[in-house]
Amino acid sequence: MHRMTRNSERKSRKPIKSALRKDDIHKKFQQQCLSRIRKDREKKIWEMRNKNTSAMDVYDEEMTDESLDFKKILKEEWDKFKLTYEYYGCLTEEEIEEIEMDMKNESDLVDREYMELLSYENQMLENAIESFQNEALCPVCESGILFEDCQMGIIKCNKCSLEMFNKYNLESLKTRINELQAIHRNNCNSNLVFSFQPEIGLYGICMNCCGMEVV
Repeated sequence: MHRMTRNSERKSRKPIKSALRKDDIHKKFQQQCLSRIRKDREKKIWEMRNKNTSAMDVYDEEMTDESLDFKKILKEEWDKFKLTYEYYGCLTEEEIEEIEMDMKNESDLVDREYMELLSYENQMLENAIESFQNEALCPVCESGILFEDCQMGIIKCNKCSLEMFNKYNLESLKTRINELQAIHRNNCNSNLVFSFQPEIGLYGICMNCCGMEVV
């Protein structure tokens, strides 16, 4: 009696591997391959990026033996797939070609995402450079950055107490200060040192020749 019970228990045990219907096999294996190709693609791209390789060089290297990589990945993933799931059949040639095409499309998608990221980063860098070039250094403290408070109609420094009505915009103010320095250097070897008084406004004084220029 006990022996019959043990035998029935053995027969009722479920296999360790997960069972899949035939209709689910293609979809499950396809997802596994696409996950693998995305992981491998991203890893290689970031490795090349860390070597300061250009975007086109990354793309060219990726395209070199692409078809061979797909077939190799298919075989590796299929071997792993059979270890995990209860399936003893084989993929048809049509299924293999379809999955290879899906892998190619996934690989191209990763490339496009990478190129879009590079484009975004380049745009951010250009914006930062343009912003830096357009910054106006405070002529009074020479360490802060001037900015316009459009609501108050004034120009302020982000470090010192300079606040003045925006007779000029930042670009024209930079130009005006540079012009005054250039004019002064035609007659003196020293630069103007700028100060601000509400009664006078922004002005520059030379400690060498005692010259003065009002901005």
